[in-house]
Amino acid sequence: MKKLPLKNNLRRVLPVLFLALMTAAASFGPISVSADQEHSDVAGSGETVSTRPVGRYGMTPIRGSDVNDGTYDIDVDVSSQFFRIDSCKLTVNDGKMTAAIQLDTFSYSLIYNGTGKEAAKADASDYIEITEDKEGYASFTIPVDALDKQISIASFSTRKNKWYDRTILFDATSLPASSLHVTLPDFDAIEDGLKAIGYDTDKLDAASDLAKAKRDTSETAGSSSGDVSGTAGSSSESTSTDKKPSADVPADTGESLSSVSASSAASQLDAPAESGNAVSVDRKDGEYSIEVNMTGGSGRASVTSPTLLIIRNGKAYAKLYWSSTYYDYMIVDGVKYQNNTRDGGTSTFIIPITSMDAPVPVIADTTAMGDPVEISYQLTFYADTIGSRNLVPQIATRRVLIVALFIILAGAVLSFLTRKTRYR
Repeated sequence: MKKLPLKNNLRRVLPVLFLALMTAAASFGPISVSADQEHSDVAGSGETVSTRPVGRYGMTPIRGSDVNDGTYDIDVDVSSQFFRIDSCKLTVNDGKMTAAIQLDTFSYSLIYNGTGKEAAKADASDYIEITEDKEGYASFTIPVDALDKQISIASFSTRKNKWYDRTILFDATSLPASSLHVTLPDFDAIEDGLKAIGYDTDKLDAASDLAKAKRDTSETAGSSSGDVSGTAGSSSESTSTDKKPSADVPADTGESLSSVSASSAASQLDAPAESGNAVSVDRKDGEYSIEVNMTGGSGRASVTSPTLLIIRNGKAYAKLYWSSTYYDYMIVDGVKYQNNTRDGGTSTFIIPITSMDAPVPVIADTTAMGDPVEISYQLTFYADTIGSRNLVPQIATRRVLIVALFIILAGAVLSFLTRKTRYR
């Protein structure tokens, strides 16, 4: 029998081996990529030291489009005392933001932009490696969706070989004011106002406690609570004699819409102009707070959030507090609403909320550039943020002044009585 050369044998055997391998692979089903098993453990709740809330009440997300291009030093609020950030540089380029962070510890080797559970299931290519920079710090760079927003990240402990959940917040108040296109609220005044009405602001910063505080509206919504009318006294805001839907809309007086007497002249000042397009809300008539986000325009003007929510006959209206004094009217759903403010303060409007959790297109006319210019904006009101009217910064600040005035008057009365007793 003639012996075949080795080359001929290989030519006959290789196709058979290839077919056998393909058959075996098919029997195991499709090939899938699994999570990185080396980094699949997550620290349980009993393995983490108690965390602290980050941010301050009243903060709303500041997007990259609201910040001038450049590189800035920025403060970072962190939920864990063990995840210590030494410094951070924020880089903004064409609306995109990244943060270069330096840690003062080498206890962690990886960062994941998300929760620990998500990190444990992710592929290794999604991890951000912590490296030693030229200054000798453990450093990493992450994308930043927004400032003044709680961001969940996970850090992988080199000693425990587990992911630990962290919450961080890039504090816009630490940036130069000239770098921002928006005017930030006075958070100290907001916290003072909340403390004056009995809220624990430390707890309000925590998401769970804040949600609870916002749900607790039964005692405060629609209650006068000694509040005063208008933003600077009842004489600062008034209605127009025009009877059309575009007439001036009234200011809030701090009283329940359902409890004001129809015969009272003031009753005509705390109800918005009726609009058939206002969305229905399953709440009792009264005043509440609601968070609102505004987009559009140049980004130089802003509205306060949370803002005042007025519910009348089951319909929702919002009182908007602008950061500018130059807005003289707004147009919502084809109807014009005039500026309520009459004392030269920042512009205020009461408008119907035509949709919840979806952008509401509006037009606002400004005279800031000399000639009137109509600018298009989109307002998004979030239904799950409805809470007490006392959470509106302008109302909380007014209550601080009322409490301060009461303390001064009480002190004066006490001093007078003390002196009178001495002279007897």
